[in-house]
Amino acid sequence: AGEPHIPLTLQRSRLKAEEKTLDFEFEVVSAQFNRRGCYALRLTVENPLLQGSGAGIRLRVNSGNTARSSTSTTDTIEQRHLNQIYSFQRRKFTFTLPRGFCKNDKNHDVRLHIEALRYPGRAESLRRGRRVGEAFFAIYPRPDQPRLKLSAGWYEGW
Repeated sequence: AGEPHIPLTLQRSRLKAEEKTLDFEFEVVSAQFNRRGCYALRLTVENPLLQGSGAGIRLRVNSGNTARSSTSTTDTIEQRHLNQIYSFQRRKFTFTLPRGFCKNDKNHDVRLHIEALRYPGRAESLRRGRRVGEAFFAIYPRPDQPRLKLSAGWYEGW
């Protein structure tokens, strides 16, 4: 009695992301860095609100095999000339997000975290790269699509 009626057609047509296994594909077309040196990009799909949110994610780089991981790194490029744009060999990353990973609530924001790593010397060494930059991109909910509450009353501000 207290809940507003949701039309049956709206209930049927509503896509529920939490019931789907979703593929998120990201391709690094090119990169240019502000200083000379060796660089790589580390890509991670994460939910910053949940501990261990990467569990269950599968990842494929280019057309290779799929592995259980939420993080991968491009190959290393050397920025020799500051006005030159470079391409990576490891450029296409397909993250398979498990069922239930994307939910339409305040605890399931999913984002792509990209870190620019700088390596000492002329090639990627066994040492870890030093993070020199980072960026965050919202995956879910999509930034241009606000959270939905189909049964919200006029007074609830949805």
